[in-house]
Amino acid sequence: MRRTLGIPAPSVNDKRAVLADKASGKLQSSAPPQQPWFFHNSLYPLDDPAGPPELINPNNSYINPHTESITSALNSNLSALELKPIVEAAIQDCPKWKPFDPVDNAALERAYQKQIASKSLSDSTEHVSAQNLSVLVGIDKVYQVDLTTMVMSPVYWTPLVGDAAVVIRTTWVYSNSLQPVLEPLESALNKAYHDIEPWNEVYAIECETALKYGIDAESKLRHPLDKSKYVLFEPETQVMSSSNQINKAARKKAYIYTESTLNPSSLFSRSTPLAAMLAGKSNGTPVQRDFDYDMWLDMYGGPPTAILNEELRNRKVTQLVLVIHGIGQKRSEKNEQSSFTYATSRLRQLVNNQVLSNNVIPNTKGRNRLMVLPVNWRRRIKPEDDPFRSMPVATDKKQHLSSDSSIASTAKNTGTYPKSPSNAAVIDDTDEMNIVQRRELNVQDITIDSIPSVRSLVTDVVLDIPYYLSHHKESLLQCLTEELNRIYGEWCANNPGFESYGQVSLIGHSLGSIMTLDILCRQPDNPEHFRDNSDADISSFLRFPVRNFFCVGSPVALFFLLNCKTLIPRRSRLRKDERDLTVASDKVGEYGCPLVDNIYNIMHLCDPIAYKLNPCVDTMLASQITPAAVPGSMLTTAESYETYITEGKSEDPPTSSGFLANFITTKKSKRTESFHAQSSEGVAPLSSETALNPSALPKEVELDIRDFSRETVAEKRMMNLNENGQIDYTVYPSTLESHYISMLSAHFSYWSNRDVAQLIALESLRRPGPRYTVPCMRATRASKLP
Repeated sequence: MRRTLGIPAPSVNDKRAVLADKASGKLQSSAPPQQPWFFHNSLYPLDDPAGPPELINPNNSYINPHTESITSALNSNLSALELKPIVEAAIQDCPKWKPFDPVDNAALERAYQKQIASKSLSDSTEHVSAQNLSVLVGIDKVYQVDLTTMVMSPVYWTPLVGDAAVVIRTTWVYSNSLQPVLEPLESALNKAYHDIEPWNEVYAIECETALKYGIDAESKLRHPLDKSKYVLFEPETQVMSSSNQINKAARKKAYIYTESTLNPSSLFSRSTPLAAMLAGKSNGTPVQRDFDYDMWLDMYGGPPTAILNEELRNRKVTQLVLVIHGIGQKRSEKNEQSSFTYATSRLRQLVNNQVLSNNVIPNTKGRNRLMVLPVNWRRRIKPEDDPFRSMPVATDKKQHLSSDSSIASTAKNTGTYPKSPSNAAVIDDTDEMNIVQRRELNVQDITIDSIPSVRSLVTDVVLDIPYYLSHHKESLLQCLTEELNRIYGEWCANNPGFESYGQVSLIGHSLGSIMTLDILCRQPDNPEHFRDNSDADISSFLRFPVRNFFCVGSPVALFFLLNCKTLIPRRSRLRKDERDLTVASDKVGEYGCPLVDNIYNIMHLCDPIAYKLNPCVDTMLASQITPAAVPGSMLTTAESYETYITEGKSEDPPTSSGFLANFITTKKSKRTESFHAQSSEGVAPLSSETALNPSALPKEVELDIRDFSRETVAEKRMMNLNENGQIDYTVYPSTLESHYISMLSAHFSYWSNRDVAQLIALESLRRPGPRYTVPCMRATRASKLP
């Protein structure tokens, strides 16, 4: 019901009809449809998957001080009621909000209305309960909004600081910044809007009348918001006026005033607040009903990769790439800036850029793209099973003696011992004295009290390797398998039909590559039956086939050396044209015989942890293959300078562009040709190169010393392990870099390397088969054979 303002209308003939309509109730009494908008305060650009996430900087004012509390609450599985005060505190302290794009906003509003309808139905029907809806958002759809708690969190990994975000729904925004108006001011504006009804023509007449009656009449148009704030609405309708003081454009604006801004002496030309507002010169804070996304783009600019994002949105995700971390993720629990999740986000951004690059598009099939997701398997380890967990060291010796005496008493009376924890040493000695002295060891018990920062770093990073080599190996493999199956299951649930048209590739970094190889070697030949078998043990095998396995910074070759094994293809994964079954093995569980189509070993030249895998197939064949570089990484000084320019670090081209520019152009054209040239025959690259290159043919003396039957088997094995005819690909540092300096960061540099991202995108999206491999990726014979 509209509030009666008590302002007499002017006696103008063309306005009497309006007053008559008001009296008869013919005027519009309900407010125009509102267009609520959802905002979030995430650090990640949901509408810009090809753009980098904002840096995680403790001094960054954008970071909400309550973000860490929200993350901890989500990881602690707090209820919606317990989470509510944390969310409310985070909303009030957020310095910056970002709008969802129109597609996500429409999906959120539909779910919001559905939740309201469900809640109202549950209030009237005892047997119906309200639904708690979650909506996938972003172009990549890797985040979800829980409309019950109004919190956005990642779908496929554990939230970290910056991952969890607060979501709000609002109708009013500040016109100058388009930032949302928060509660309780937003509710007060809505109440005032419905009380004043500025959409009615009557209100426009009242505004014109108030201009003639002065400040006292204008005061009746102001609506109090709280004890110190008032709002004055602009009329939203077009009204005929001889004075032409009212803007004829229908606007949904209002101005918020305080006592100081309502003082006429502070206004323009000593005019009243209403006159200044209608003249467009109000000194109040302007707010507007309904958010305008196009206006936001005009004010702040759209994503720099807007065209790329639109193309990515129209492409179907057919390749799921799961990235498995190695050592050091225990450290991220203390310092999340070193988190593997952030590194994977950077790799995802680079891959999205490379999907539409000129080097990748000609070699891919259809309008497809891939999705890169992190696999944080270490977070699945239970605290009681982690020997490196932080726990207080007991100082009460009587407590230990009492506990150990109880153990000794149990052993003496029953002849059995309590079950030891998985991380406790098993003592078979029945001597009562040993049992009394027995206690559960913790890393703090054996750590020397010196250089604590260094020892903490070693414990969090290096000790993951002996942890895996101990009797904990099976439990760690179980954690990784469960996490891989969980992510794959959730992805298929959110992307119906992916089991039939999608493929999965795995990236294992450091220790993660060692663990992944162990799992792939144990994988049965027909894992498809695990998909529909709900009774199958989720931790035993992967519930999906793996197409590509990328080892990154991997020491897995050392394990082949220690186990005296060679890398051999699985018989069920042989190429269709391969008739020699002796080149493969059908033994499930045999180390070095993984169930995978292609294996890639990406290693930085200066990475001290990475080792070559080609010799693990056959040492003689490996010595005959020319060392291969990751395409684009083997840059000269001139090319490094060109990369420095093109990546946006300098907007001006080099001044001395004569020889240097010609050299760069020539190098780029040759490298681009190697990407675009396609092979028309499905011939093994090694054999074709040998036949076409006379210098690679064996000399007469070599005929007596070379074992050609062994080479033939080795070549077939290599081709069935990787369709390019080789496994190793080296990332070369720039010639401007020192190898010893690069060594310090080489092991963790893969995630920000665009050439590595290009290789992953290219090999994941290209057509299967040797004939569709890219020439620059194929193996070639060395010019000099041993």
